[in-house]
Amino acid sequence: GRKLTDIRKEVDGLIRSRVIVWLRTREEVRAERAMFDVARRLRMEPMVWRMTVGITDALGTSVSVITDPRALLRAIPTRDGRELLVLEDLANVTQNDPTSRRLLRDLVRQLPKLALENSKGIVIVDDSPLPDYLRGLAYELDFPLPDKEVLDEVVETIAIPVAHDGHVTL
Repeated sequence: GRKLTDIRKEVDGLIRSRVIVWLRTREEVRAERAMFDVARRLRMEPMVWRMTVGITDALGTSVSVITDPRALLRAIPTRDGRELLVLEDLANVTQNDPTSRRLLRDLVRQLPKLALENSKGIVIVDDSPLPDYLRGLAYELDFPLPDKEVLDEVVETIAIPVAHDGHVTL
């Protein structure tokens, strides 16, 4: 299977090309972390949008309370600064909303025209396949499952150290 480092490199290249990325996964937290790494390499501010809270920064601090997907899609090209936006609930709301779908297609056309100092990277995170209405407008990538290294890291951080005599040591 593909490694996380490969996905990061591929997303990096796609964002530089100003292409919307459709990242297929159920693991939002891992995907966010990986996209934050990409954002740092690209010297972009990492942001996350959820329809329940709006836009937050990498620390989870609220940056904008825009929870309406149409308002979000209209606002993205007008925001100042270089940002990589991870959009986590957009797929569900655009699926059956022709206006949101049009706004998303318009955004695809606007991304290459944004000034470098205000460039935007868009990564849509969803567990479903790329919908037909986005074929040719977004690039679909499957986010890899954790490999042995990642799983070992998780075990090390959550496992409670236990002494050989069976007593918990802290």
